[in-house]
Amino acid sequence: MTVQSVVNEFANDKQLQAVLVLIVLDVVLGVVAAVKLGVFAFSKIAAFLKDDVLGKVVPWFAIFAAAKFAPSVDVLGIDLNQIQTVFWAAVVVALVASLTSSASDLGVGLPRMLATGENEGSTPKPSG
Repeated sequence: MTVQSVVNEFANDKQLQAVLVLIVLDVVLGVVAAVKLGVFAFSKIAAFLKDDVLGKVVPWFAIFAAAKFAPSVDVLGIDLNQIQTVFWAAVVVALVASLTSSASDLGVGLPRMLATGENEGSTPKPSG
């Protein structure tokens, strides 16, 4: 296994493709929302890329690469491939949360029931 083969495998990974789509969507929605609210600043794009790409995708790649270079290694009984999947899931959750925030800024929010667990027309349950 070479560094180039690991980078190529990562670049062609479906999980990375999903993350890249989420990043692009998040940037586009974030820019549109910021322009709509009148708070657009290029520094916010740079901060997003620093926090979400450098802060999340790069560490995920490091675990991905470690799993490829040492496939039989585990940490506290957990396989490195499973750990990299958890890292991927954490990246996806963070990006979806950011997308949800941008969509909310645009006035496109989750139905109240999904956001709060309550139905708009229901009456609250008495606490006992």
